[in-house]
Order: sequence, then C-alpha cells, then structure tokens
Amino acid sequence: MEEFRDGEQFIIVPIKPGLATINNKDKHPVSALLLIEPKAGTIRKGNIVQYMPEEVQPDGVIPVNSFSKIFNAEKFEMDAKFSFLTIKDRLVYEIVYKDGVVHSRGVVKTKAPSTALNRQPQNP
Repeated sequence: MEEFRDGEQFIIVPIKPGLATINNKDKHPVSALLLIEPKAGTIRKGNIVQYMPEEVQPDGVIPVNSFSKIFNAEKFEMDAKFSFLTIKDRLVYEIVYKDGVVHSRGVVKTKAPSTALNRQPQNP
C-alpha cells in the first residue's frame, strides 16, 4: 500500500508475469492492479498499470512509492513509461518520465459514435 492524498491510499496487487494484453505485449512490462481506496474502505477506482523502465530491472517489480510520486507530481528517479489500462485491457493514458520529470503524457479519447446509417443498396 501507498499513501495517496486526503486519507486515500493505493492498493497495489502484483500481476503474474506474462499477462497477455493488447498494449505493450512486445515490451514485457511489469504489471499490477492499482486500486484507490478512500477512508470509507470501499474501492473507488481501479486500473491495470504496466511499468516499463528504460533499463530493465532484474527484480521485475514496480519501485516503492511510484504511484504516490506520479499522482502527487513528485520527482521520479528512473526513466520509465507507465501505461494505465482498464480492467478490459483498453488503454486509458500513459505517462513517460525522463530525467526525473514528466516527459510526455497522453490520454486516449474515444470517438463519438457515428450517426450515419449503414445501409446496403436494395435491389428493385
């Protein structure tokens, strides 16, 4: 567990290596289930997080207090990429760190559904 803010905390559940995901499948990420628990004790949010350090770590774990640093805008010691996925394996956003600070950040936006009708021509 890690402290978040306003009495909330992160619950981090390591995911067994080899989790088959659509995102970053060729990068061998370290994956974890990240849950946010408020003071009331009920989970309010959860994501699968994939951690990909610039230099491969022999222990294959996400560094302690990584999520506290990310969400509280603190300096991060390593060059790395964090991908946040839904439980259904849809990419939500990514954060890339270089030289201790956020180098890039991306949020995935879903397209609005098309209002055009998909009709097939009919034979007279």
